[in-house]
Amino acid sequence: ATSDKRLRDLMAEKAEPKNRDEREIAGYRFVLDTIHERHDAVPVTPGVILQLHRDLYRFTGDSFAGRWKDSD
Repeated sequence: ATSDKRLRDLMAEKAEPKNRDEREIAGYRFVLDTIHERHDAVPVTPGVILQLHRDLYRFTGDSFAGRWKDSD
């Protein structure tokens, strides 16, 4: 969750994320930029899915980013 102004600034890359919610928003922005810019050249393969997952969490520092789950 964040304010409308912070959301606009994050989406326009005019602000650095301040908390986990904002870091996740920045990750979504990054992945959506990739998809929108190169949708025809992005194959749906396990490797690309892991890359998008890694990119989604790139601002959070989470250790599971870009890895398959290893438990239920």
